[in-house]
Amino acid sequence: MKLTRRSEDYLVSVIDSDGDQVLVDAPIQALDTLSAWEQATLIALRTCEGSGAMPKTITVVRIANLNS
Repeated sequence: MKLTRRSEDYLVSVIDSDGDQVLVDAPIQALDTLSAWEQATLIALRTCEGSGAMPKTITVVRIANLNS
């Protein structure tokens, strides 16, 4: 029997080095918390790309799945 991992839902928010909140509660899905952080880091870097600012604070919050 093969176990199947289900994706979990997360929200990502980013504040840049200028103090601007450039992303608020963007939904993502990931298999685990580490994968969610990897995605969030890439999203934060891409969000700040071209502005001259860098991500200063990245927040990742797992949303509780009420159906499990």
